[in-house]
Amino acid sequence: MTLAEAPCPRDFTYRSAGYVAKGCPPGTGISVCYEYRLSNDPKKDLDKDSQGRTLQRNEFFSATKPANSKPREYTFKIKVDPSVASVPQFDPLPIVGLDTGEGVPNAGNPGMPVYLDVRDNKAGIYTRGDPWNPVISIPLGSFVGRCTYHTWTYKPGSAGYIDIKIVDCNTKQPLLTFKKTGQISTGTYRMRVGTRRFVSNVIPPVKVFWGDWRGRDAN
Repeated sequence: MTLAEAPCPRDFTYRSAGYVAKGCPPGTGISVCYEYRLSNDPKKDLDKDSQGRTLQRNEFFSATKPANSKPREYTFKIKVDPSVASVPQFDPLPIVGLDTGEGVPNAGNPGMPVYLDVRDNKAGIYTRGDPWNPVISIPLGSFVGRCTYHTWTYKPGSAGYIDIKIVDCNTKQPLLTFKKTGQISTGTYRMRVGTRRFVSNVIPPVKVFWGDWRGRDAN
């Protein structure tokens, strides 16, 4: 359901098993800011996925859009806290991505064809085609602890594309860029912010700040 009074932007929905709050510490660099956390205790912040598997989850979803070939641009800021430690290559820790939504033909089978993930001591862009190796990455230490400004532009359809630009909020230094043309996904889509992960005996705590969100039709 959409919760206008919930700690997330207007028209967002969310599913949370962990800590979620509106408002961030001074110096975060995000004006309208939200924070989420997941515990390093594998017995806390638990939820079930559609197949009944146990996981930890804090996820926020923008409004679902039809795959009508119109490009849409999303801009926002994210700061991953330095306390977020590296996880193994095969333990995904997603932060934000393009989500296939919940409408036809994706009902019951949402996923992220393109997303930002922090693992294997890297912050990188991953695709559904190879979920274990990033198409581009930087050292994790160069990403955590800094405010990052994101521009994600997506055009559905066979002549579509995804164009991602991530820069430092203050210096405007480019950090990660990625563009792919062609059909990225089918059906409806939306943006997903947050982390979903399967639990194990050794998992780091997660603390992420995000906000200053804007979604608009692009030219």
